[in-house]
Amino acid sequence: MIKAFYFLAGIVFSAILALIVYLVASYYRRNTKNKDHEALVSVQNERKQLRTLVDTIPDLIFIKDRQSRFTLANAKVAMVMGTTPENLIGKTDFDFYSENMASAFYADEQKIMDTGLPMINFEENALDEYGNRIIRATTKVPVRNDDGTIIGLAGICRDISKLKNIENQLRKKSEDLQETNRLLENRQKEILIQSEELAEQTQNLLMINAELERLNRTKDKFFSIIAHDLRNPFNAIIGFSELLRHDYYEMDNQHKLSVLELISVSSHTAFNLLENLLEWARTQTDNINFKPENFDLGEIAQTVVDLNCGMALKKGIILKNEVSEEIHVHADKNMINTVLRNLVSNAIKFSNPSGEIVISVKPNKELVEVNVSDNGIGMDRESLNKLFRIDTYYSTAGTMGESGTGLGLIICKEFIEKNNGRIKANSEKGSGTTITFTLNPSKLN
Repeated sequence: MIKAFYFLAGIVFSAILALIVYLVASYYRRNTKNKDHEALVSVQNERKQLRTLVDTIPDLIFIKDRQSRFTLANAKVAMVMGTTPENLIGKTDFDFYSENMASAFYADEQKIMDTGLPMINFEENALDEYGNRIIRATTKVPVRNDDGTIIGLAGICRDISKLKNIENQLRKKSEDLQETNRLLENRQKEILIQSEELAEQTQNLLMINAELERLNRTKDKFFSIIAHDLRNPFNAIIGFSELLRHDYYEMDNQHKLSVLELISVSSHTAFNLLENLLEWARTQTDNINFKPENFDLGEIAQTVVDLNCGMALKKGIILKNEVSEEIHVHADKNMINTVLRNLVSNAIKFSNPSGEIVISVKPNKELVEVNVSDNGIGMDRESLNKLFRIDTYYSTAGTMGESGTGLGLIICKEFIEKNNGRIKANSEKGSGTTITFTLNPSKLN
């Protein structure tokens, strides 16, 4: 804004100087060429108009000759010099200013007249009519006669002290504003960093809270199994053992075999449950060893079939291993053995007598899909959604009253995911169940 004002002021000053130079030149021409009375009156009128103009303008207006002597000055110049306009004629700045100041003015003016180059809106230090130091914007241009010879200069000066003061205040406020903006930006960065730290802490707290909830669910599930599911088979073992001990001689052999069969089933149930509890406890404490390797999946499947054939035979269930010996996978061998053992055990539990359980695979280059299928009692959609979840208790009696906890399927899920696979269940009420999980094919040695 200040620069724009200086630019406009320079244009105005130049226009005024041009008018003054024109009027002065016109005055000299008419004063020398027209001698008649009418021309003389016209010149005198123009001179009065020029005098009125320059005296009315609040700026300093002056004309000097080649020696920097005043040939014309308005009332403002005379007021600053402490004299009258008439007394200024023929005098120089040395008659009114200090040697240093007058020398500076003189050097500038001689340079303008020697080079013919004007000085536009030049800021310089000066004194006002009260002797106060001020800053002036000065414009000085050379004055030429008719043949183009420089015969002096014309100048106009304006006091811009107030404008400079405003400019300095604006500059100071601008600098203060910039500093404030800088501080605000720094503070904003600090707030942003703090916000990111708080967000990270919040995320950590959410993760910790989720982990605590998971641990609480794990603890509740663990205590539930110990309090109910693990105690029941032991109660059965103790009860039937006591019955056999007290009534041994009163029982016939068939009755004794029935009681022993019940003790055997309860023992196997307790053992399998305890084994699952130990496996699960190791997964929760990260104490289980994870050693992936290449192995024959068909061999593991056959081992599981052989291990469970006794239980299957008691219910008249057929176990089939349709996994060929050419199927090799890369996984933890012990974990996959535990997975298949649990899935086959569950399938036997929920299969009807004379049912069928099949272990099969669908190999491809990217994944090996393993299926454990039965044609047992199946389950509805609501029950299906509760599988593999630690936060819901799902336990259904088998076709011959076998108890369960759902813990085996949870272990299966954790072991399969540990081996970078996925597990899912498909089932329909009365049509059997298929559990499917994926494994990576064996890696080349």
